[in-house]
Amino acid sequence: MHVTYAFEARPHGSLAAVRVRGGPRGLLRVAARLMSRQVRSSLAKDLRDLEQRLTDREGGT
Repeated sequence: MHVTYAFEARPHGSLAAVRVRGGPRGLLRVAARLMSRQVRSSLAKDLRDLEQRLTDREGGT
């Protein structure tokens, strides 16, 4: 699985685009639906963590 993040500056912040390529193969196809939910959850957490770090940095911490 390959994940690509792209960021674009906007007047009131940034736009983040996430592209996920690849998928489960072999026996993992059985768990594809569960894995899909987990991948989305992990990506959302990564973006929340990034937003928090950037916000903290802007605040001087």
